[in-house]
Amino acid sequence: MDVLLGIVAAALVLSFVPGAFLLLRASRRYRRTKAVGCPEKGGIALVRFARLRTAFAEMTGGVGRVRACSRLSPGETCEQGCVAGVGRS
Repeated sequence: MDVLLGIVAAALVLSFVPGAFLLLRASRRYRRTKAVGCPEKGGIALVRFARLRTAFAEMTGGVGRVRACSRLSPGETCEQGCVAGVGRS
């Protein structure tokens, strides 16, 4: 019984390795500030993304999250429409 439990536990742990590798690989795309088109205010905005959240959203078909934007004043929010196309660029 202990051997079977060990095998199941090892299989469970190893099943997460490919997903973690792909997530970290995708997060490299969001390491630096990116210049993106701002659909709300027009023009170009320098944007920093929440790396892991945006990479996970890209992998699952969701939409990521902006951490900082050069177009926004402190405390100001936006719809973050610039996030939708950034993973494809």
